[in-house]
Amino acid sequence: MQERPRALAFITPKPWRGDLIAAGAVPLAVGLLAAELRLGWSKQATLAVTVVAAASLLGMALLSPLEFARPRSYQVVLLVTGLVLTLLAIFELANVLDAPRAAKTSAWMAALFALIASGCAWWRNAWICTLLAALSWVATLVALVDWLFAAGDRASVRYVLLGAVAALVLGSVLLRGGRPRHAAALVVAAGLAVVAIVVLLLIDRYAPRLLATYFSGRLEPSSARAGVAWGWELVVLAAGCGLVAFSGADHERAPGYLGVVTLLGFVALVAPVNRGGARSIVGWPLALLVIGGLAIASGLRPSRPLPPEPGGASDGDALPPIQLRPGDPS
Repeated sequence: MQERPRALAFITPKPWRGDLIAAGAVPLAVGLLAAELRLGWSKQATLAVTVVAAASLLGMALLSPLEFARPRSYQVVLLVTGLVLTLLAIFELANVLDAPRAAKTSAWMAALFALIASGCAWWRNAWICTLLAALSWVATLVALVDWLFAAGDRASVRYVLLGAVAALVLGSVLLRGGRPRHAAALVVAAGLAVVAIVVLLLIDRYAPRLLATYFSGRLEPSSARAGVAWGWELVVLAAGCGLVAFSGADHERAPGYLGVVTLLGFVALVAPVNRGGARSIVGWPLALLVIGGLAIASGLRPSRPLPPEPGGASDGDALPPIQLRPGDPS
């Protein structure tokens, strides 16, 4: 095995000193951020210092020996800290290039970070990098659609996020057998995208009413009654139940928390009644009560004992073996 160059060997952490190095990486990154804000360096100097710091931390994380199938805690800390500084370096690069604040800039920035995070996830088998990469690819998709089709309104973003959720769920299914932690990371990313959809729906649901209240009558009462299509309500309900089910099946906490938040958002979408509207249980409340009640009743129904095995006999009444041909051993 060839020895590494002296420069690479110098920044390769020894496994027994990894925790100490990771403990120093966090205050180093925080101190660097504070120094950049306080000293007011030039854009070029800030970019150079940030790139060197990010490359050093990521280099230590990628060069350190992988002792097990998954990275150790100190390697995860180095990866996350290095990726945070990498994101800051990408922002500084955009400042140096005087890139306009537009969807095009957001697209290439998110794509660049997603590529780096994806490489770290593949090289170190780190699920946290998979999560960061997935979220970055979702942001890239949203910005790309906004740039190419000028579709930056909330309705278009919802559809893009829904497509991203479908892709993430498909990826989770494909990875669940071989890499369950990475599959769970994709589910968490999908759950965060669903929460973003819920936030956009809540804005559509309540923004007109809040504006009407703020302007105290300048808006007509009819314009304050904004609803959400039942299809989106069904998507939110199915996603919330799916996240909770995945959490219970795979013993993952994060999808369960996101599922609870999603279901609370569903309640906020369907529960309120417009002022002056008739109060009725018909709709989602009645449907969910019926479905839940039937499921519980089905689970509590009396069970019947299983029938005996076909042709079953006791040990004392065991049948002799069948002789296929004369002379064959029994």
